[in-house]
Amino acid sequence: MEDIKILDIFSGEKTYRKYPNGDELYVVSVLCEIRKYHGTLKINDDESKKLEWIPIHKLPDNLSPVTKNYIEKIKEYIK
Repeated sequence: MEDIKILDIFSGEKTYRKYPNGDELYVVSVLCEIRKYHGTLKINDDESKKLEWIPIHKLPDNLSPVTKNYIEKIKEYIK
């Protein structure tokens, strides 16, 4: 990755998650704009099933509330 710009940092109540197994957590996420990417996406855990690039206007409807919050913030930056 090259030419990385930090756009925002998310934390606090809006990043709370409770998983089906009962785990609860707050996430700290950094929203970055990356203008140059090279390489191959790679899954490096036992929980993920698939990685892919998806245009923002083609995202699925079943996103988590936390992810929807990130997407709304991204839309503010790409106006």
